[in-house]
Amino acid sequence: MINHGRESAIRARAYQLWIESGYADGYQDAHWRQAEREIGEQSARSEMPPTVRAVAQDNRHVDGMSLYRSVIDPAPAHG
Repeated sequence: MINHGRESAIRARAYQLWIESGYADGYQDAHWRQAEREIGEQSARSEMPPTVRAVAQDNRHVDGMSLYRSVIDPAPAHG
């Protein structure tokens, strides 16, 4: 069974990644896979207890503006 809400969220995020990449051609599959991964992580975080969720959400991009790592400009690993 297809979850249309999840697919719509993935499609919207993949589109956002494409815009963030400067409309770069040839990255459709990478953007889609990244969007799938991010939406899956968001779903998993929403099912976490609040204290665990707070720690998991501290995974922001280096510019501090995005919760997502960019395909073109990935954030360095924290640690």
